[in-house]
Amino acid sequence: MGPQRQSNLLTATLITALCVGCGPLEDLASTPCTKDLDCALGEVCGTDALCAPASAGDQRAFGEATLTVTSEDDAFLVSLVSLPMNSQSPQGDPLINVTLRGAGEGVVQKLSPTTRPTPPAPNAHQASPWSERLAFDQARHRGVQRLIDGARAGRRTIRAPLFKNDPCAECDALSMCWEGQCTTEVSARFANGTPFSGTLVEVQEGPGVAFNVIVETSLTSQPTVVEAAKAAATVFQTTLEDQLTLLGGTSHGGDLDRDNDGRLNLVFTESAVAEGVVGFFDYRDFLPASDPHASGNESDLLWVLAPGVGDTSTDAAIGTLVHEYTHLFSFAQRVYGQSANPAREDLWLDESLAHTVEDLMGWGVTNIRAVEQALEEWDSTGFAARTDSVAMRGMGYTLLRYLIDVDARSRGADSASSNAALTAATQIVTRLIQEPRQGFNHSLFQSQQPAAYGDWLLALQTTGSEDDPHPARQYLPVGTGPSGHSMGFNPRGTFQDEAQNDVTLDSFDPEDLDGIPDDEEAELYVSGSLLFLLTGLDPGQHVIEGVGDALVSGEATDLHLFVERLQ
Repeated sequence: MGPQRQSNLLTATLITALCVGCGPLEDLASTPCTKDLDCALGEVCGTDALCAPASAGDQRAFGEATLTVTSEDDAFLVSLVSLPMNSQSPQGDPLINVTLRGAGEGVVQKLSPTTRPTPPAPNAHQASPWSERLAFDQARHRGVQRLIDGARAGRRTIRAPLFKNDPCAECDALSMCWEGQCTTEVSARFANGTPFSGTLVEVQEGPGVAFNVIVETSLTSQPTVVEAAKAAATVFQTTLEDQLTLLGGTSHGGDLDRDNDGRLNLVFTESAVAEGVVGFFDYRDFLPASDPHASGNESDLLWVLAPGVGDTSTDAAIGTLVHEYTHLFSFAQRVYGQSANPAREDLWLDESLAHTVEDLMGWGVTNIRAVEQALEEWDSTGFAARTDSVAMRGMGYTLLRYLIDVDARSRGADSASSNAALTAATQIVTRLIQEPRQGFNHSLFQSQQPAAYGDWLLALQTTGSEDDPHPARQYLPVGTGPSGHSMGFNPRGTFQDEAQNDVTLDSFDPEDLDGIPDDEEAELYVSGSLLFLLTGLDPGQHVIEGVGDALVSGEATDLHLFVERLQ
């Protein structure tokens, strides 16, 4: 995928350079072809045996495979995969019409419906709380983009030349600097203007990071809540140094320390911004107070519901802090620290990466429900969709976790928690954070051959199954992280969520079709996939061809067909 696209781009660049001042590109010699695969993406092989730009509605053959069947018991996994042509999927409703054509008698157990994909109704755990959280995060991303656009146009300023806490010098271990004074009382604001009153209950010193543990003043009369907040901060402290290393940092300083006081502010509150929002990082806390959209706090803050508020568990609070610190780090590195050339991360990768870091730090308990929903709604989204969803986040996590496991296995890793796995994860995550590219344009994805994405789907189908035909291409065995929770992923494993409820995964649930139709039609989201389990074929050779829309939403499609023998 990466090398092929680079070749196409180089060809297009050379043609453009050679054609400066000459006639339309149509006057140039077209590429001879015998089939669509001879042509560049976005082109089809015409009746004149020449490649030509596709038009809306044109179909393009994107893959063909020959199956050699030696026994009626043979089984094959057939995967159709769409990869995004840009950093993320197109705007609108990017559904691709695809057709799988086969020859021979047999049964196809389809792992996705053949009708237009429709997400199932969310269960009680996933309904309202997730919808508010998704809306909050999408608004945050839109706001960051407006900030960047305004800064580039000279209308807004990302960085302030002075820090409001500079007059404090250094406060003692019983106080913190707020608005230029050493104090234990904090008067802040949520970005929506709602005032917040907090009390410093503890200063925690740790390797690379010190915390101001702030509890909403209305909660300080509840000793159990205060102690739970301190305990959650202490546990978060134990993995934050490793998280900094994972993200490519060494300490919480420089661009990360917005108020330049040498500490990170953890704010435990009972005032949820919206139902279901357990915690958040708000980029508006970083903005100069003069910005019309700023909260006015001018500080590095992580907000989280205090353990014991509602049904917020200690595990949920810690996992949320891990997730939100990833967002803080990314914003500080990519936007605040690059004010001359800021570029936020695409929403899909920003969220998928934060969920992956939860797992890598041993707090996958707050991630497993997203994975569960991704497996339930696999055919209803793509991993690089523009519209945020629980399934998209879970799907993106399974991809990143698989790429980490592949790298780790090449380093000799035998479990997802081994040192070799953490080394692989650090290299991959650091590259994604530090690289100025966005989304699927990152070198991690562009350097993969298309077959890597077929292997990912194979791993999702075979890891943890009774039949184990491809052990070298599966997810690493799940390990145990420093938190005592599981680390890693098994699509057929049993995990615990943040409320200590068991979550048993079962990968995909196949559907049966009676025989192979001449044309098996389906719809596929950009960056999505469809899987078939092909069985009951007569001995001999059978040919399968994949055909799909050459264009979707005005963009070329990048479709692939993979076939793997399962038994």
